Amino acid sequence: MARHEWTYGEDFICCVIFIQTYIVNNRFLSLKCLAKESMPFLPKIPECSIKNKFRNILFIANERKITHSCTDSILKHKSDGNNSAFVDAYNCLITKINP
Repeated sequence: MARHEWTYGEDFICCVIFIQTYIVNNRFLSLKCLAKESMPFLPKIPECSIKNKFRNILFIANERKITHSCTDSILKHKSDGNNSAFVDAYNCLITKINP
């Protein structure tokens, strides 16, 4: 299977889902379950890629010291796209944070 090339829009969707799930609603849900729930919004992306994207977003949230309810392990990789999508989603949903 070819590696998925993420778009900013896909990154943004994942960031919104992550923020709504773990920061706004404080759900205790594994990233695997969240990836499965998210598949209708990202139909062409494999579940394992979505899960890894959420692990990247978790790293960003931890790095920014943002309180969340996710207890899964992080993936220490973030792209500029991941980071800017997270900032944009957080600014839309929560409050303004710096890029």
